[in-house]
Amino acid sequence: MMLKSLAVAFLAAAGAHAKIRFIYPFNGTFHATDSSTMEVTFSTVNGLSPVFNWFATFGVSSAAFHTDPSALGTFVTNVDFVAIGKYSTGTGNFSVTVPVNTTSVNRGSGQYVLTAAIMTSFGAAEGTDAEFFNVTFDATVA
Repeated sequence: MMLKSLAVAFLAAAGAHAKIRFIYPFNGTFHATDSSTMEVTFSTVNGLSPVFNWFATFGVSSAAFHTDPSALGTFVTNVDFVAIGKYSTGTGNFSVTVPVNTTSVNRGSGQYVLTAAIMTSFGAAEGTDAEFFNVTFDATVA
């Protein structure tokens, strides 16, 4: 019986690797200052195959110039999901804080796009892929 319980627990844990689905939209107007930060919330969902989200690279660009969804724009930061314990999560969401300030919101007030490039491994062979998620937000500059 104990062995069966351990096997069930192991299989449940093995299936608890969630894939990032999207970034929740930013509500309201973002006010960029020299030291402002933005909370970025990811939505995740479990799949049939194991998924590991290793890190995210964030960038910001003016919406007027953001024609390629895989374009990063002005580099903002890297977030190491392993270091913060979020490389393997269940269905739900989690948030990180990134330094979005007047260095990246650099064309005055207007619409901007935050891009997150996520390095992910998936499946039994752990194939690796970069996935890009974009969210548009309105910004003012202080």
